[in-house]
Amino acid sequence: CTCLAYILVSIIKAPVGRMRFRAMNMIGDFSGYTPWYVISDAKENFASLNLASDCFKSFPSGHTVSAGCCYVLLAVPDLFEKYNNKKSRILFYVITVLYTGLVGFYRIRVGAHFMSDVTIGGTLAYVSCQISRFIFITRKQKGVMQYEN
Repeated sequence: CTCLAYILVSIIKAPVGRMRFRAMNMIGDFSGYTPWYVISDAKENFASLNLASDCFKSFPSGHTVSAGCCYVLLAVPDLFEKYNNKKSRILFYVITVLYTGLVGFYRIRVGAHFMSDVTIGGTLAYVSCQISRFIFITRKQKGVMQYEN
């Protein structure tokens, strides 16, 4: 799950090159802003300022992806019969969404990311966890059930 999420982040982050809000705020020039779906040329436009390469790695949020990897907890009810009930499933969803949301909010608050960065980061983590859950748990459980019948 974590490997899949980080592979996706690595593939997306460098080529997109979206400039961080705090970097734009630091230099007082917001012309480097680009929407999340546009590949940015800000790194070339601001090359004379010798900004750290980290200033151009806003999209998607790696911290939110890391926090979102807690979505793997959504598989706990599938693994332990004790937690396989509606109340536990809701509790695991609430805990994981709140934690990921708080990390995303904090990343926006410190000027490291925009809302779209953390939204896509959290979504990448969620999708990665659900794919991993399907491959390693759900699919195997269905296979075992069919074999036993």
